Formats: sequence, C-alpha cells, structure tokens
Amino acid sequence: MSELVFEQMDLGADFAKYDQLARAEMRDNDLVDGRELRQLLAERAICAWWVRRPEQSEPVGWCSIMDPPIFGWENKTAHIFGVIVFGSEKGKGIGSAIIRWLVDQFGARSLTAAIAPTNLASERAFRSMGFVVMATEEGEPWRTWRRHPTSESSSSI
Repeated sequence: MSELVFEQMDLGADFAKYDQLARAEMRDNDLVDGRELRQLLAERAICAWWVRRPEQSEPVGWCSIMDPPIFGWENKTAHIFGVIVFGSEKGKGIGSAIIRWLVDQFGARSLTAAIAPTNLASERAFRSMGFVVMATEEGEPWRTWRRHPTSESSSSI
C-alpha cells in the first residue's frame, strides 16, 4: 500500500463533506455528525484527521482520538474515537494503516477503542495491532478494546 497523508482537521474543515462520507459508512447510533464533530473540535475534546493517498485530493478515510495529554489532562489513556474507511477503499489495508499511525503517534500510553461486535474487520485490524477485549457491557452496542504501551503489533504498514 502506498503511504497515507494525515491532514489534521480544524474549525475550517469541510464538515458537509465529512457528513456525506460518514453517513454513508456509519450506523445512525454510532454517527457523530458534522455539527457534533465541529463542536468537539471547538471544545478541544478530540483531534481528527482526513486520511488521503498522496496522489489524491479526495479522502480515503478519517480518524479521530480523544487524547487527554494533548489537552493537559492527567488521564494517561487515549481513546480512539473513530476510524472510517470510505467506500471502495475498504479491504485494502487502509483501516489497519490508520490504526498503525494512531498507535505510532499515541501508543506511548494505553489506547482504548469501542468496536461493535458485528464489525469483524475492525476487530481483526485492532487485534493485529495488539489490542485485546477489555470489557463487554451488557446491553451496549460495542466492546471496549485496550492496547497497553508495551504491546507490540504483529504487522506493519
């Protein structure tokens, strides 16, 4: 796979484009719409990135993280808030590449992610990067996964 470019989103980002792309890929109960995403960025609650191939202007994916140390919070665990691979780009290793990038950027501390048990591709990708199921809440539509800083991934980009 070719290298990916991660372009950090700010308050001037194209939230309509995010809405269009995210709505096509996410279930309604998992969706953070463009208005909510803009608010989270304004509150500095998350950091988010468009993911592109260097030779393309259109994004192939999107990711975000809630990383307390970025914001001066004491918590040492960062939470992967979202990883989306758009449309025809699925199945090409982009999701795993995005997770690897997040691990490389933020993996010096524990990382968590909430994944729907029906999302087998995401579970495989996170498992390959050293994440393990930490908790399954009864009645919740996801499982919590964790990667400790000492975890080694078994794959590379």
